[in-house]
Order: sequence, then C-alpha cells, then structure tokens
Amino acid sequence: MAASATPVGRVREEGGYFLEILALTAFAFAQPLLDVFGRSPETFVFRGAGPRDIVLFALVLGLVPPLVVGGCAVLANWFGRDVRALVQAVVVGALFGVLLLVVVKKLVDARGRFLVAVAVAGAIGFGALYRRAGSVRMWLRYASVAPLAFALLFLFASPVSQLLSVGGGASADVGSADTPVVVLVLDEFPTNSLMRTDGTIDAELFPGFAEIAADATWYRNSTATALRTSFAVPAILTGRFPHDNVVPVASTYPANLFTLLGGSYDVHGGEAVTRLCPARVCGDASHGEVIGPLLGQAWDVWTELSSPSGVESDPNETLVEEPAGGHFTERADADPRFDFNKNLRNTTPARFEEFLAGIDGSGRSLDFLHLILPHGPFQYYPSGVQYEDDDAPSGRRSAADRWTTDEAVVRLGRQRHLLQVQYVDTLVTRLLERLRDQGVYDRAMVVVTADHGIAFQPGESSRGADKDRVEPSWPEIAYAPLFVKPPGQQEGAVSDENVTSVDILPSIADYLGIELPWDVDGRSVRGEPRPGTDKVLYTSNTATGREEPGSRYAVDGAEGARVVRAAGVDTLRGVGDAQWALYRIGPFPELVGQPAAGLTVAAEATGPVDLKQPERFDAATPTEGRVPGLIFGNLDAGVEPGAPVACAINGTIAGVSSRFSRSRSSFGLLPPDFLWRDGQNDVSCYIVRTLAGSVELVPLRRS
Repeated sequence: MAASATPVGRVREEGGYFLEILALTAFAFAQPLLDVFGRSPETFVFRGAGPRDIVLFALVLGLVPPLVVGGCAVLANWFGRDVRALVQAVVVGALFGVLLLVVVKKLVDARGRFLVAVAVAGAIGFGALYRRAGSVRMWLRYASVAPLAFALLFLFASPVSQLLSVGGGASADVGSADTPVVVLVLDEFPTNSLMRTDGTIDAELFPGFAEIAADATWYRNSTATALRTSFAVPAILTGRFPHDNVVPVASTYPANLFTLLGGSYDVHGGEAVTRLCPARVCGDASHGEVIGPLLGQAWDVWTELSSPSGVESDPNETLVEEPAGGHFTERADADPRFDFNKNLRNTTPARFEEFLAGIDGSGRSLDFLHLILPHGPFQYYPSGVQYEDDDAPSGRRSAADRWTTDEAVVRLGRQRHLLQVQYVDTLVTRLLERLRDQGVYDRAMVVVTADHGIAFQPGESSRGADKDRVEPSWPEIAYAPLFVKPPGQQEGAVSDENVTSVDILPSIADYLGIELPWDVDGRSVRGEPRPGTDKVLYTSNTATGREEPGSRYAVDGAEGARVVRAAGVDTLRGVGDAQWALYRIGPFPELVGQPAAGLTVAAEATGPVDLKQPERFDAATPTEGRVPGLIFGNLDAGVEPGAPVACAINGTIAGVSSRFSRSRSSFGLLPPDFLWRDGQNDVSCYIVRTLAGSVELVPLRRS
C-alpha cells in the first residue's frame, strides 16, 4: 500500500480511500434503502414529495454516509499513515460486515447470534483480504460508480420514476358554466352504516345525511369500483376503471376532475392519499417539511434492515391504509413508525375546517375534499371529543384484515365505527350550513360519497384483501353512499339504479354541460340506466403489504344489495334515543344509562378485576376534548366464567360487555364521553347475573 508521502500523493491516497468507502456505503446503505423506497412510491405521495425532494433524497442517501464515514476515518491521519491505513482496513471490513449481514438476513431465516457471527467473520476476513490484495482495493475503487448507478435505477427504473413526470391533463371548454362544484369523499364508509333494514336512512342517528337526502338523490345501490383507496379515489376522479399498478398521481392519471375544470375554475383540491391535481392547478401538495421526515424514516428502515434480530419492514407496509380500529390490527410485521393518518392530519378536523373556509361563494369553484373518516383509527365520539385506543384488544389477524371470530370484539369494532360515523354526520351538517350561508347551496353541484366501505363479519375479511377471489363480505365493502344534488334540485329522491363510482365524474360533467375530452367507463346518472344488476369489482392484494390492483370480477348486485340491507344499522343499535342507542349494544342493554345505586347490588364483592391503565381515568379532560374512552379488563379464570361485565362511570352504568371468547376472562367496552368529568373519575365494574328472573350486580374488586 505504498504511496508517495508528498502532499499530492497523500491527497491521491485519501481520494482512493474515499472511493473505497463510497463503493461500500453504496452497497451497505444506499442500495438497500433505495430498493425499499423505490418500491414504495406511496411514501413520497403521502409526504407530498415533489421531483426535487425525491432527487435530493437519492443524493443524500448516496453521498452523506460516505462523507460521514470518510470524514471520521480521515482523522486517523493525526496518528500517522500506518494508523490511517489500518483504520481504513477496519472501516472497509466493518462496512463489508454490515453488507454481508443485510444480504444474509434476506437469504436465511436465522437471526441473532448467527447473523452477528457471520457479520464479524466477514468483516475480519474482508479487512484482512483488503490489506493483502491490491486487486480488492482496485475493484472497490472501480465500484465507486455504484452510488450513481443505484440513484439512476431508483429515479428512472423503479415505480418512483412515475412521480418525476409532470402530469399534462385534459381540460375542457366549460363555456358559460359557472356552477360551483363541491365534492366530499369520505373513506371506509359502508352504506349499511347509514341504512336501516327497511332501506331508509336512520335519521335519528344521522340527521346530517338525512338532511342532504331530503334535497339530493340518494343512489342507494351505488358501489365502489375498487376496494383500496389508491385505486378507488382515482376511479371517482377519472371515471375510469383501475388499470396497471400505477401511483395515484397526476402524471399517471392526467385526465381527471381537477384537470378538466382547472383551466376555468378556481380549484381547491384537498386530496389525502392521492396527488391527481397537478401543481399548476392546485399548487404545492407537500405537508410542510418533506426531506427531514423522509430521511428519518429511511434511518428507521435501515436500522431494521441491518439489525441481527427481528424482521425488516418497508415503508409501504405502514403506508397502506391502516385497518379500521388502528390497534385492533394484529400484524406480524407491524411498524408504528409512520401512521400517515395521524402524521398528515387526514383524520383531524383541521383539514375539514380548511375545506369549509375555502367555500366562499365567489365565481367558478371546485371544492374537493377526501377526508379519511370514518376510517380508523377510531378515536372520535359524535360530539368530536377524542379518545385513544392504545390498549384495545386485537380484532384482526395479519395484513389480510380478517376479523377474529369473536362476535363481541367485532361488535365493539362496529360500535366504534358507527360512533365515528355520527361525528362525520355533524361535519356534513356543517357543510350544508356553510353552503347555505354563502348563498351557493341551491345553485351548487354537491356530491357526497365514499371511496369504499368496510365489513364487520366475524371471521371474514374487513376489506376484501384476497385478490384471487371475491370475499364473502364484499357487499359491505363495495356498497358506499352516494348523494348527488344537482343545481336547483330541492326535493329528495331515492334511486335503486345500478350506479358505480366511475359514474360520478361523467355525471358532474353532464350537469355542468361539459363534453368530456376523454373516454370513460362510467355514465351519467341522468342518462340511460345501466342494464342488469351485475357490478364490476376490482379486488386487491394487501397480504404483500402493497397496493396492487387485483382481478376484475362481475358480482351479483341484487344479492349484494340484499346482504347490505340485512346488515342495516338497526341490527346493532339499541333502544332509546340517539344519545344512548349505540351504547346499548351488548347483553342487558336495559341497564345502560341507569344509576347503579338504583339496581340490585350484591353485598359481597368478587374478583379481582385488572383494569388496563386505570390511571387514565383520573386524567380525563372532556372540557378540552379528550377522555380515556375504552375500558378493558381481565378477570381471574374462576370468576363467574362467561358472565357479562358491566362498568359504571361516576355511578352511571356506561356499558355491558360479553366476555371475549379467546380467554373468556377479558372484556371491553366504550362508554359515552358525556359520563366522564374533568379530573378524578370513579370507575366501578360488576358481574351481571340473573337470579330468579331478576338482574343482580356483583361488585368486582380492583386488583
């Protein structure tokens, strides 16, 4: 390894050292990360990253690691050239060891000490070889072009390349049309969450939806075309069926509602997980700082890739839609680092407030909002008060989103969903009030719909995850509400025509008098009805953690409508007014809402009961909009096996839970938010049993 000791020679020597480090960091750091992120364009879509952000991300991954490692190694020159050469060998060996660990971890199932031993042995062996063999050093220096090669593959040959193109778009001549257009797309919202088994909207639970139905046409048999948002929303916005596995951005869907009206209308495109509105129409879609969070996420992914224990995950596994219930999910490779629902504020009132503020009644305008509600995580009461579900029991199995067979857990999940729907109902009411206040309601084209639904059937898929077949639960997933109020319509109607989500854009264009400049698969609801009852449905595959369009199926719409109606909201809601109806869903519903002191209570207590995180009960702040929410607990196996458990908050029975079937000793319920008070709260639980036809509460001692 002899080299000239002149300053020029030392610079050349350090240059060679840097090229070696550049090559190995490319293989050990940049390539694994660019491969993972290159297959996960959703990461950049959700972050609102533009082409410059993506290019900068690739450059940072390729250049920062070698600069940091090389900069540290060069400090060894203070101790002389021999020490510097030794340090270089150690650095090269260590980088090779990391690379070997990453590669072997992908090839074999072994973890822990085996991988550590492989990495250490590889580091020592390669470091020694590097010291002895000039050919190895020469090869590393030639391989220093690797960062450039990996960056080019990432930018131009991976799915991320679709994000670097600038969408064109197909604008239309709108003539003298000046009709305001308002489109609200909700998420994971099945028709049977609104509809009773008699086919009517439950106006007591959902007065906001009943209000718009009084003026609009409710297409009761409308269905989503696709079962995943990344394909369902583009179908709504383009009028086209899903096609290849493309990223939902303007460059891949250039002909859409935003580009159609963008040449003449003032467009407010409030997208959440798609970016079909090009920057020239909607401006920058980023959510504040982009590159910093992306690099932080890359670091998290790399630490997983290079860890000798555990399994690595890619960002797409966390960026696909979080199944409803959030922590109800039980994923083998769960990764909580990036919950896009929370990080992008898609489920918070802030985005809705921005949407309302943008409706000002001035001129031609398109106001669009895709709100990730009532999609989970379930965290809203009808009042808007929030709770957390960090200690919720598992209700799903794996990335297939399949519900447990425990009816009590699934019932709790649907209850929480419906309470969140009630919160959404208040937002719909506010939207209608805003439109009337601005004087545009009567002349506006208003569409309220959802991208798809969700099923609550024990043992079945909640979201139709198997792309190789149509899941038995498909009707609840496919049937999603659609309300269309054209300009001037003042009387509500119900239509059972065979309508799908690809009909929405052609209908908007038809009512505005616009001829679409591209072919669509849908048809206007004002035209001839679609013949027959068959529905086109694209299933999808989430078992791989990826958003992929699945197979196209024709399903029986008549049978689907029958299934949806049979699962109407009144099959869950209990008796009483809207304030209490969704809390009286378990056994002994008549107890809920009654003062415990007015019931028969046994003199002796049993138990004990272990309530999860009881410290939450004394940290409630309902006046600030947050309460503990869920109450979960475990009983000793011998305590009244199978008997239901009631819990009271501040003396009022808040709910009654069946035992969960997995252990028969655990239970859980969601009490009303209005029973909590600021500060200290008294939470008491009881075994519920019947004696001689009367109900008795047996107090449970706290452990």
